[in-house]
Amino acid sequence: MPSLDGFALTLTVVRQHRPDLVILDLMMPKLGGEQVLQALRKDATTKYIPVIVLTSLYQKNEHRLRQAGASVFIEKSHLLDKPQGLVDTVEQLLKARSDVPIRREMSPSA
Repeated sequence: MPSLDGFALTLTVVRQHRPDLVILDLMMPKLGGEQVLQALRKDATTKYIPVIVLTSLYQKNEHRLRQAGASVFIEKSHLLDKPQGLVDTVEQLLKARSDVPIRREMSPSA
């Protein structure tokens, strides 16, 4: 199944590289953005990474995205009018993340 391969690849890349932040489009070809978000939140390695979700249907998806663990969600149409808003949001999340001690999973022998 190509979508599962893409899904697994996405999660593998995020697990291996542990980015400071993820920007995730809710509507992606083959992959469900909401599924990716849920998987990131369930994984001990990735659950604390802030995730900005881009969506075309903000009001329709707001409740589900909050439950799934989105840090922030931005309606795509706002990006055309105010692209600086995304930059500002990224900067705020990265600053907040740098102000909080990083949570890491440690082995019992560490």
